[in-house]
Amino acid sequence: MNGRSSYAGRLLIATASISVALIAYQVAIIQLLSLIQWHHYANMVISIALLGFGAAGTVLSLMRQPLLKNSDTLLPVLMILCGLLMVVSVNFSRSGFARF
Repeated sequence: MNGRSSYAGRLLIATASISVALIAYQVAIIQLLSLIQWHHYANMVISIALLGFGAAGTVLSLMRQPLLKNSDTLLPVLMILCGLLMVVSVNFSRSGFARF
C-alpha cells in the first residue's frame, strides 16, 4: 500500500468518524432538550442543525479550490476544532446566558 492510498483510507475513516460523532451529538442534544425544555425545542434544534449543514455545504462548494489545495493541513485542524467546539458548546448551553 503506497502512501497516497493509505492517506485516502485514513481520510475516509476520519470523515466517517466525524460524521457519526456529529449525528450522535445532534441526537444527544435533542434528547437533552426534550427532557429539559419540552419537546417543542427539539424541532428548533433539528432546524438549526440542518441550517448549519446547509451553510457548511455552501461554504465548501464556494471555497472548493482553496480548501482542496490546503486540505493536507486544514482537514486535521478542522476535525480537531470540531471535536473541541462540541465540548465547549455543551458547557456553553448549561450557562445562564444560553438558557431559554
